[in-house]
Formats: sequence, structure tokens, C-alpha cells
Amino acid sequence: MSDAANTTSVRLVNDQIRQHIPAGLYISTLVAFLSIWHWKATGHLSWTTVATFAAFSSAALIYGRLVLRFSPLPPKLAGRLTLEFLFGFLCFNTSLFVLSLAFRFGIGNCFLILVAIPLVAIFVRDVRSTIGSEAPSQLPDLLCLLIAGVGATLWCSDALSPIVIEGQKTVFKIWQDSFAHIRMISAFAQAHGLREVSDFRMAGVAPFPYHYASYFTPAAVESLTGTNAFDVFVGFFLPLGILLTGLAAFALAASLQGPWPGLAASCAIILLPDSYEQGFSNRYLSYNFLQQVNLAGIYGVSAAAAAWIFILHGCRSRKYNSIIIGYTLTLITLAYKSQVFVANAFLAMIYPCLFFIGLRASRRCLLATAFVALFVVMVRFSQGVEGVPTLSPDFSFHSASAYAGTILESYDPGFFKSFFSWLILPGHRRVIVGLSAAVMILLSSVGLWSVAFGVMFLHYR
Repeated sequence: MSDAANTTSVRLVNDQIRQHIPAGLYISTLVAFLSIWHWKATGHLSWTTVATFAAFSSAALIYGRLVLRFSPLPPKLAGRLTLEFLFGFLCFNTSLFVLSLAFRFGIGNCFLILVAIPLVAIFVRDVRSTIGSEAPSQLPDLLCLLIAGVGATLWCSDALSPIVIEGQKTVFKIWQDSFAHIRMISAFAQAHGLREVSDFRMAGVAPFPYHYASYFTPAAVESLTGTNAFDVFVGFFLPLGILLTGLAAFALAASLQGPWPGLAASCAIILLPDSYEQGFSNRYLSYNFLQQVNLAGIYGVSAAAAAWIFILHGCRSRKYNSIIIGYTLTLITLAYKSQVFVANAFLAMIYPCLFFIGLRASRRCLLATAFVALFVVMVRFSQGVEGVPTLSPDFSFHSASAYAGTILESYDPGFFKSFFSWLILPGHRRVIVGLSAAVMILLSSVGLWSVAFGVMFLHYR
């Protein structure tokens, strides 16, 4: 009996080790990715920095496992490493955002507190157990992480040489918004609570309403490693954000179609060229340019993708708690990128009213009416808050032509700027000008993918 018991124990230990190998590989890959970028940005790499990245990656994965273990998502989906890290990052970073502003511990101490919590939790038997007996294959997740890391490196490589010295002139190649991002990372790294945070444009002035959440893990890295804010921006904030978009694309597509379609979605968002790379000569509406100069948008898109995973699952499975979690994540998106929140808030409220399975028509109408009224009230209320942009739709021809003129001016010199300048002339009929402006904006935004969308729409109509 003792030999049989020993054999069973050894087998269980081996099974536990095999189950944790993918997680170990995932964390090791994340640490290697972040460490290489830090080394390329700063020229050196300390053990303190590697330990900080290892603590962050491990804690995020554990937080994600804890959160998804008690979520309404099916075990095969909740057990995917990509979802665990995505939701774990949102949980860890949002908690760091709240904790460091609510208390005067300093962001480095808040980071260490949040890292210590899951280390204590893994000693609890129930938490240490796996999410389910049917552990999914993690190969697509590991491939997604590798592809997203390679893609982020390709997109961000020019950020490693942001300064060019030409004689007595110094040229900064990075976009002007980067200085604001760097300043906010530095401000949160040095602050002890909300009272010590001021407007980055003027010391001593209270901060204006803004989406600050994405700056807190980079600020903690600056505080713990002693790296300056500029190098943290180049070597951590930017590549991690692009990496997260690839993981978010995988998570959303995998929740709908499975892990391999999720891998295809990650490849699409990371590797395929946007309209500007296709030659349409307008950076200001191209995806990659806008996301890399407005970095909070990358983190906001990741948060919105996480919200839609729960909203779509709740509609399919008739689980109200999944819808509530999705709405909560939509609200959290406001702290990461307010524009992404505004673009998703109304659709997130109305979607379950239309597509929740088994809901009676009378309840759909009642909920839709209530949500529309709530949305209108919240918009009206927000307009009374100082610093909130004005939300006033204007469908007049004058405003549309002014916007089209702004887009036209942002074109690089060349064929498309000359062609659309000829089409959008004051002397032409409004119908011609309107259609030309619509085509211009569509091509500048999505490029040739508009044709691909039309083909797929006809195929799956």
C-alpha cells in the first residue's frame, strides 16, 4: 500500500509540475521581453530591475488566475494564460492606481504590497489548485506572446533612438505628446497620495480630469529601479502597451471562436499594416500612429476588449452577473482612456437589450429606454464638470467641411493630397464634396481593409 501511495504522490507532483511549466514559460518570456527593452533603452540591466519585472509578471498572472477562477467564464476559457495576464494586469494596475492615490505609502511601497498579496494567497490550498481539471493547451497563448512581443519590438524600435544631434541643434524625433506622458510618469513616481499630485503643466495646481491609470505601473518601475522617466517611457510603457493590444485581440477572439482564431486576431492587429503603411499618406487617422502617440489609448482598448468578453458571454449564456462584470470593466476603461469609454459606453449598454438570449420584448424596450435616459443624463451632467470636453454633435455642412479640411491638411504631400484637394473644392456640388470627403476619411482610417470588409460582408451577409 505504501508503494502505491508513493507512486500516486509522485504522479500528482509530476502532474502539478507539468501544469505549471506553461505558466513558467509565459512569465519567463514576459520578463525577458521587458528586460531586453529596458537594456536597449538604458544600456544596462540590474538584478533589481529583473526582479521587479519578474514580480510584476508573476503577480499579474496570479491576480488574473484568482479573478477568473470565480468569474462566470467557462473553465477552458478562464484557464488561458493570455486572459489571466490581461485581466491580472488590469486588476493589478487599477489596484495600484487606487492604492497609491488613496494612501501616502508611495507608489513603490504600494507595488510591493500588491505583489505580496498573491504570494500569501498561493499558500492557501483552494487558491493554489488549478482552475479546472480540463487544463487547456497553452501553445496558442505562448505563440501569441512571442508574436506580440516581436511585433511590439518592430513597431517601437525607432523609439530607441529618439534624439538626433546635428551640430548645435538637437532634434527630438518622438511625438510632442511624449513629453506629457513622461512628465506624468515622473509625477506619480514621486507622489505620496493624491494631495501631492499636481497638474503637470504647473506645480501646485490640482490635476485636471484625465485618464491617468495607465501611468502607474511605469511609475512604480521608475521608483523601484531608479530609471529615469524617459527611459521607462521608451523601454516599458510603450512596448508593454502594444504587447497588451495583441493579447487583448487574442483574448476577445478566443472567447468567441477559440484559441487559434484568437492567434490569428493577434497577428492581424500586431503585424498587418494600417492605412498609412499602405500608402494613403495620412498619419493622423492611421491606427498605429495614433495609438503610439496617445499611449493611454492602447491600454484603454485592452480594457474595453476585456469588458466585451464578459458582455458577449453574458448575452450568449444568459448570465446577468457576466453583464454586470462587463459594465464594471467598461467603467474602469474611463480611467485608462476616456475617449475609448465614450465610444463604447452607449453600445455596451444597448447591446444586451438587443441580443441577450431569452429576454422578453417588453423588458428589452424598458431596459433600452432606461439606458438611453441614463446616458443622456450622464452626458448632460458631465458637461458641467470643468475640464470635460464638450459633447455637442453638429451635423451641419459647415462643421463637416471644416473637419474634412483639417484631414486634408494633414496629408503628406503627394498624389492623394492633390487628388482630394481637387475633389473637395468650394465650387463643387455638396453631394460631390460630401462623398469625396467620406471616401477620403474612410481610406485614411482603414485603407484597403475597407474593401476586405465589403467582400467579407457580402460573403457572410
